[in-house]
Amino acid sequence: MVFNDKPVLQPINFDLEAIKKRGVIKAIVIGGPTSFFIYRGETMGFEYELLKRFTEEIGVKLEIIVAKDFDVFAEWLNI
Repeated sequence: MVFNDKPVLQPINFDLEAIKKRGVIKAIVIGGPTSFFIYRGETMGFEYELLKRFTEEIGVKLEIIVAKDFDVFAEWLNI
C-alpha cells in the first residue's frame, strides 16, 4: 500500500470489532477551522463532531492524535 508516495510498512489490521474490543478509536487529524480545533478550552470542528458521535454510538472512547501534515499519516495508521 502506498500513501502520499510513501509505502505503508505494515497493513492496517483493525476492523470495527477490534476497535470495540480495544475500547478506543485513535483518530489522526490535522488541526484546522473545519476539522479539529480548541476554542476557549472546548474541542470543536466538523470532523471532531462526527468522530465523537460515532464513538458514542459504538460505545468506545475517542483519542485524538494531531498530525502536523499529511506526510505522517501513513506512518501513524497502525498506532
